[in-house]
Amino acid sequence: MPPQYHRSEELTIDRMTSWLVIDSYGDVLADESRPTPPEVWRELVADLESIASLPVEASQEGCVGGTSTSVRATTAGQITFELMADECAGANAPASEAIAAWIDPVRRLFPATEALAPTG
Repeated sequence: MPPQYHRSEELTIDRMTSWLVIDSYGDVLADESRPTPPEVWRELVADLESIASLPVEASQEGCVGGTSTSVRATTAGQITFELMADECAGANAPASEAIAAWIDPVRRLFPATEALAPTG
C-alpha cells in the first residue's frame, strides 16, 4: 500500500535560476523559483566531477518503500551524465548523502518540504 503523504522533489538549477517542484502522486503541491547565487553555482560546478564519480550499486529487486536520489547534468541541452541511487536496506546511502550535501546550498534557498507541501 503506498504511503498517504508521499512527496517527490525535483530541483532544477541553472546559472541564473533554481526551481523546486514538490508533488504527491502527480499533483503539484509547490512550484517555486529563486535566483541561483553565483557562488553557489560555482561550487556546484566545481564539485560536479566528484558527484559524477560516486559509486552506486544496482538496485535490489523487490525493495518497496525505498528512497531514490538522482542527478542529471546537461550542457547545451545534451546530457553529460546521469546518476540514480536507490536506497534499499542501506544500499547507496553514502551516495545519496553525498548528493544531498552537494545540493544543500541550493535546497536551503527554499522553505522546508513540510512548509511548502504540508502533510495532512
